[in-house]
Amino acid sequence: MLTPDFKVDFYEFKIKEKITQALRNHIQNGLLVGATIIEDAAKQLAPKHVGAFIKHTPVTKTGENSYQVSVYVPIADAPDAGAWEYGSGTHRTRGKADFYKIEGHPLLAFDWKRMGTHFVGHFVTHPGIHARPYLHPALYASLDRIRVEISKLNP
Repeated sequence: MLTPDFKVDFYEFKIKEKITQALRNHIQNGLLVGATIIEDAAKQLAPKHVGAFIKHTPVTKTGENSYQVSVYVPIADAPDAGAWEYGSGTHRTRGKADFYKIEGHPLLAFDWKRMGTHFVGHFVTHPGIHARPYLHPALYASLDRIRVEISKLNP
């Protein structure tokens, strides 16, 4: 089943005990700060046409003492967002790696530099693209900065 957006949940914070509203607000603000930092870092790492659409959700309550925020790319805006994060075709790092057929166009034409020729045809069996991750690396590269920024927040 296709999801409407390509997303990576960057953090889910669960608390085992009852907490005060002030602490809940602090946690929510910290999650929002972290999501903003990751969003900015991902925009720098992503291909420009994908980075332009990276955003984050509001912090949502997922349980009595559980909160979540996601950094994501709307698939309607950048349909190839997942291919850049995980690779596609024979280069995919998730799922079955295989060639895929591109068809349905009256005529495909492009310079095929590797073969030293010009291709013209009704379909092509494409090997896909190599992964060029941007969401996960942005998360891991931002952890120290997130800690620093959260420590600056007033509880």
